[in-house]
Amino acid sequence: MRCLVVADLHYSLPQFDWLLSAAPQFDVVIFAGDALDIGSSVDFRAQIVVVKKYLALLSGLTRVILSLRPHPGDSLLWKS
Repeated sequence: MRCLVVADLHYSLPQFDWLLSAAPQFDVVIFAGDALDIGSSVDFRAQIVVVKKYLALLSGLTRVILSLRPHPGDSLLWKS
């Protein structure tokens, strides 16, 4: 089984783009937190919308395991 483990993307959209391009080569992607950048000039609520879309695309490419660390805003990614 090929696993890709990523973390600390901090709303770096080029890194999310790379993740989407690399994901099909792996059986599972383990996302270990820090998807958002609370210090960014982009409002964290807007970041949540964008990151959710990336994660939806990612889950269509391979299996995804999410492990969120207790950072402000990260838990909001999983609320409906």
